Amino acid sequence: MEELSKEIRLINECLNGNIEAFRELVMSYQPAVYATAFYYVKNSSTAKEIVQETFINAYKNLHQLRDLTKFGSWLREITTRISFQYIQKKKEISGHDLNEGKIIPITSDKITHKSISFDEIKSGIQQLPERYRLPVVLKFMEGMTYEEISRFTGESPGEIKGILQRAVKQLQKILENTDGESNQWQDVHK
Repeated sequence: MEELSKEIRLINECLNGNIEAFRELVMSYQPAVYATAFYYVKNSSTAKEIVQETFINAYKNLHQLRDLTKFGSWLREITTRISFQYIQKKKEISGHDLNEGKIIPITSDKITHKSISFDEIKSGIQQLPERYRLPVVLKFMEGMTYEEISRFTGESPGEIKGILQRAVKQLQKILENTDGESNQWQDVHK
């Protein structure tokens, strides 16, 4: 609740011309905006362009935001729209380059033969239902909290926690079909 109050205060300061307040909002939401853009375009440099364009668009149109408590979901809508515009323009959609060395909680007796490759993790995430993918990337690749993901997606923190629990179970089942090795917290390596 305190975080939401701070966010509303920063938005009001932005609306009154305080650029430094907007910088704080950018720093807070940049990982989520990047993860969302990357989720759609699958390219780091294009995702970075989308992040920049998203925040420019948000700054210019902040006065149009009617419910300041919905800033995160409004920002997600802008990010998604701009990502789709990039896809339609076919500017640059190429291979995946998610961060290496992130940790995803994987536990299974059936995953015991060798390390799970980074590509197998990415492939497993792509096999998850659409609703699960973005929260998984935001939590395990970007390290966001349930509350941060909630503010960005518009889902309640409890719903995010449930989605992530179901997603991890499904990801475990998917990875059981690979020749991987696991312990309680599986390091993801390329």
